[in-house]
Order: sequence, then structure tokens, then C-alpha cells
Amino acid sequence: MLNSSYHRSSMGISNFGQEQQQEQLQHSLQTRTINHGDEWMENNEHQQKKEYSNEPHSVSKDKICVFLEKKTLLLLFMLSFILVLLNVCSVFPCVPRMPNVVTLEGGQFNKEKEKIKDDDELLPARENATHPSTPDHENGQPALLQEKYGHQNETFATLQNHFLPFNETNPYNSSWCPKASCHNSPICAPCNKRFLFILATGRSGSTSLLTMMNKLPNVQLSGENNNELYVASMLETNLKNRAEFHFDQEVKNEGPWLHNAIPVQAMACATQKVMATIDPPPAEVLLTINTPNHPSLEEYEQSWIFGAKIIRIQQGRWTPEEAVTFFQENFPCSRYIVNISSNIEKQAKSRISLHWGSTDYETQVKGLTRENEYLKKFASLMGADTAQVIDLEEWAHDLSIINNIMDWMGYKDCHFQEVLHQNNNQGYATDSSHDSNMSEKCHYATHLT
Repeated sequence: MLNSSYHRSSMGISNFGQEQQQEQLQHSLQTRTINHGDEWMENNEHQQKKEYSNEPHSVSKDKICVFLEKKTLLLLFMLSFILVLLNVCSVFPCVPRMPNVVTLEGGQFNKEKEKIKDDDELLPARENATHPSTPDHENGQPALLQEKYGHQNETFATLQNHFLPFNETNPYNSSWCPKASCHNSPICAPCNKRFLFILATGRSGSTSLLTMMNKLPNVQLSGENNNELYVASMLETNLKNRAEFHFDQEVKNEGPWLHNAIPVQAMACATQKVMATIDPPPAEVLLTINTPNHPSLEEYEQSWIFGAKIIRIQQGRWTPEEAVTFFQENFPCSRYIVNISSNIEKQAKSRISLHWGSTDYETQVKGLTRENEYLKKFASLMGADTAQVIDLEEWAHDLSIINNIMDWMGYKDCHFQEVLHQNNNQGYATDSSHDSNMSEKCHYATHLT
């Protein structure tokens, strides 16, 4: 019994010893594994550090992550700021607003009756923003606007003293074109450019006049253009001849002729652009436009007088009244030298010799008589302030007539000593003498207002 107990006890001790040995062995193996792993990681880290030390521009992953986190936060902040700003601007305008242009009854362009409490929201004041009264325009503003908003309307009173998108400002109202009708809009300011036209019959000395006028300071006139302005006039009449197309009224929402209202004289700039395109500034000027210390094209054009010599205006399919209306609307700031020859017989023979038109003498005489009457009617309708009629048979022998024309245009100390002949001797050849002998004091006397 005692032996049996001792045996069981010794077996228990033996088993317990074995378990302890197994646990110690297992612990020893784990310790070795951990130590070996730590040693491997240390060696690997040492190897990586050694490799990174050979790459001086490398950046650790941690630094990259921190950098990206900062950038992300900055972008989120900026987006939040923009959203807040947009919400604020939707309630309180952040940019000055001008009244919208709307079409009122009667085909007139006027200002929307939007209240403007702060004068600083308006554009800077400009001279001549208000204009003399006319039967249809009181205080320079459309009578319809006065009637709609009233004389004491605060918005109207504020706008009246500032530059308006629709006005009748004439920058040359005391010089080149004091009687011009200028309906300015955001689309077109038709009076900003000055023009001089020589209207004549063929073989009447018009090319000699062209040469002489181009001797004046800041005058650029072109030669013949095959009646291009008559063709250009059809840009407008093509539409006006259609009853469905209304220039000064909106055709909204539906229908095949849908379009917005077109401001008065808006087509003028398109027509003037035709002239500018077929007779642009010289190449040396175009190369300097908008470059440092040189003017813009608009500034350059405002310092010159443009135009052309035209001998076919009277040959278009329009009456003198229709031609006058076209020029007054599309070239409102213009003057006209109407040149004829009272010696129609001599003129007819010259044209026949050059195979110009009919070879029948009577037909030529009748045609020239008709053309002279057309041009004289044109000048009469324009008025003496705008158009002057001269006769080749007179000015060819009396230069004071030409010199008086230059005085009429506003030039001073500009007197020719002789006629600068062109196309002389029954032909088109250029004559040898083109020295104007004009004084260096020759200048345009009247400055812009």
C-alpha cells in the first residue's frame, strides 16, 4: 500500500518534472524565435537605412502621408470658403450691377426700373451724357422713359448724371459733324469715326481731288470700290423690306422670325467696318497696334478722317432720298464734296474715247445730265453744313475754291499752290507733278469736344 502510494507519488513527480521540462523547452524555443525575429528585423532595418543613405533625395512614407494630409485639409478649407462666399453673394451682390436693358413698348430701348441706391455702382460720369432737348427726347432721354418713370424718379435722376449705355453723345458736335444724329448703344457708337466722301461723276477730276485731300493731315481716303457701299446698304434693306422682321421690337418665344430688338443705328458699325476692311490702316501701323507706346486700333481710328472717292453712288437702284438716309444713318459723322463737270459735252467725249459705257454721244450726255442732277439733289438734302458742290470747270482754274473747301472742313493754313493733276491727257496715267507745296503749319483747327 505504501509502495503503491509511493509509486503513484513518484510518477506524479516524474510527470510534473516532464511538464516543467516541456514548458521550459517551449519557452526557450519562443525566446529564440523572438530574439531571432528581432535580430532579423534589426538587420533588415539596418540594411534599409543603409540603402536609404545612398538616396539623399528620398522621403519617408510617414512624411509623405503628413504632407498629403496637410494638402487635403487646405483644399477642403478653400472649398468651404468658396461655398460660404457664394452663399453670401447670392444674398448681397459682391459685384456692382447695372440695370438690364429691356425693350419697352413702342420699340424703344430703355433702362429697367431697378433701384440703385449707391452711386458708386454706376460707371464714371462722362461729358455730354445728357443732351439738348428735341421734340421726341426731353432732357436728352427718351420721352417714353420720362413718361413711364416720371421726372422725379430716383433711379432716373441718378442715371441721368452718369454715362448711359444708350445715349446720343456726339464727340464731334462742335467740329466735324455738329448736326449728326448719334444713337449710341452697347452694340455701336456710330459717331465715333469721321468720314469724308468725294461723290462725283466719271471723268470729272475726282481722282485729282482724291490726291489733294490725301495731302491733308490725318486724312485717309481710298479710291474706287465698285459701289461697295450701295451693296452694303442691302445688308439693312434686305431685312427692312420684310414685313415679318422688326428692327426695334423683340420677337420672342416662338415663330420663325425670332430675334431680340436691334438698337437704332446698330447696323452703322457693321457698314463702317466694310469701309475699314477694304481700306485698312497701312501695314506699318497695323504692326504696332496694341503694342507698348502705341495706340489701340480704336484710338488710331478716332484720330483720323476716313472715306473714299466714289463715282457710282448715283448709279445704284436708289433715289437721292434713300441714299441720303443710308449715309445719315450709317455714316452720321461725315462730310461730302460733291464734284460735277458743267461741260457735259467734253466729259461725254472723254468717256467715249475710253470706251466707258455707251459709245453713243447723246446717250452719254443724257446719262451725265441725270447723274449731275442726282448728285446736286443729294447735296441739297444733306445741307450746306454737310455737303458742298464744286465744278471741275471752275476749280481747275481757280484754286481758291479748293482752298475754301479745306477751310469749310476745319483745316487752317492748308492752301494748295497748284492742282495735283491725275488721269490727265485723256487717260489714267499719273502726272509727274505731285508736290502740294503746302505749309508745314497746315493743321486741323477744331479740337475734339
